[in-house]
Amino acid sequence: MTGFVTRRIVPDNSKGVVVAYKITSKCITCGTCKDECPVEAISEGKPYKIDDSKCIDCGSCASVCPVEAIEAP
Repeated sequence: MTGFVTRRIVPDNSKGVVVAYKITSKCITCGTCKDECPVEAISEGKPYKIDDSKCIDCGSCASVCPVEAIEAP
């Protein structure tokens, strides 16, 4: 299937929560992912951050990132 991001969830041992996507240090803080997020789960920073409590794991952010800085662990 084209245009879909595979959802893989793993435990994040540093916080004890489950996360699906992570914004890596490759982030260039362009804001494209933040603008695309339908539930406003992404906040500005270096790198930007995804709020696990708001994220619905839709993959929209990963699909629009121009430098592929958003990864499913």
